[in-house]
Amino acid sequence: MNRTQKTAEPKPKLWNRNFVLAMLVSFIVAMANGMFNPVLPVYAEGFGIGTDLIGAIVAVATFFSMIARAVVGWLSDSKSKKRLVGISLICMMAAYALYLPAKGLWLIAAARIMQGIGHGALITVLSTLAIEYLPPERMGEGIGMYSLASSLAQCVAPVLGTYFAKLSQYRLAFILALVTIVGAFAALQLIKDAPVSLPVNAEEPVDSAQDGNPVMRFLKKFIYKDALLGAMLLLFMGILHSAISNYLAIYGFKQNLTQIGLFFTVNSVVLILFRPVLGRFADKTHPSFLIIPGLILMGLVFVMLGNLTSPWQIYIGGALYGIGFGAVMSMSQMISVKSAPPEKRGVANGTYYVLGDIGLSLGAYVSGLLAKETGYGGMYLVMAGVTALTIVFYLVFSKKQGISFPQNPTK
Repeated sequence: MNRTQKTAEPKPKLWNRNFVLAMLVSFIVAMANGMFNPVLPVYAEGFGIGTDLIGAIVAVATFFSMIARAVVGWLSDSKSKKRLVGISLICMMAAYALYLPAKGLWLIAAARIMQGIGHGALITVLSTLAIEYLPPERMGEGIGMYSLASSLAQCVAPVLGTYFAKLSQYRLAFILALVTIVGAFAALQLIKDAPVSLPVNAEEPVDSAQDGNPVMRFLKKFIYKDALLGAMLLLFMGILHSAISNYLAIYGFKQNLTQIGLFFTVNSVVLILFRPVLGRFADKTHPSFLIIPGLILMGLVFVMLGNLTSPWQIYIGGALYGIGFGAVMSMSQMISVKSAPPEKRGVANGTYYVLGDIGLSLGAYVSGLLAKETGYGGMYLVMAGVTALTIVFYLVFSKKQGISFPQNPTK
């Protein structure tokens, strides 16, 4: 046999200057946002703004964030992605600057809505830009590595934010958030812009059955149909994750388990350790081999939380949740992105993130209602049922869509 036939082809290079810089921008923005989140409610309360009004402001900001995600996802297929990231960062700078003189409801609300628009747009278009610099054969691994930037920031930033809130150093927190966003804007200038995939004046084929329906034409422009499977997975994940992020701490304290915060610590560490490995595995296997076991692990965690009585459940639950959550997330975005040709990746990514926002908002509301009616333990058992429903949904619709990934996809 010829020696050249034995030689395996070298792996395409994953790390490159533009991808690393995109990760850096993502890390800096996540630091600013994560540091700011614990500060706002305490700061607003100082001006007599109650939790009900704060919740309403966050809900309105989330609504505008979803619109921004859909619009910027569509625009990123025909406009400069780097320029769109820059505009999003400027919007966030303006928001953090507006917090400095804000001493009442309307300015705080305006700043929070502006921040939501900027952040929602930024996360969508920045990830689309980063994906442009990934080799298709290593996209799952690359998406996993990219997500580490925000995961690492979330290990540190909320602690800093809580510290500033405890010391009532609100202005310092706003100034630091503003400075970090300026740093992200500076790092952005070093990134080479990706080529525009779709010509600005390109005409899309029109479905004659939908030609006379303006609503369907509008939805088709901002929602990519083939990306809905991965996006719906993210919606379910948002519902499930909201139940933990919003209510687990309260539940733990009611159960006299002061170690409950370690669930999030263990989860973050395991997620950081496993996400790159899971991403690498995602490039080599069928999505079901990660998604189904991942959801089963999450379901077991919710059953465990529904019967929470001892610290060991916190540690084991945090670890299992990190593995399960990481497995599903490694595949869900890749399903959405790979469902689209390069010229539609922006709108596919926008579809993915919009449904994720809906899931987080819906989950916070529904989990709160369930906890009120059934208690926190009962609510988590219901969430175990939602996990089972997610598995059924995936099995049915992945079969209909015929989801599979070629071993050597082309860009």
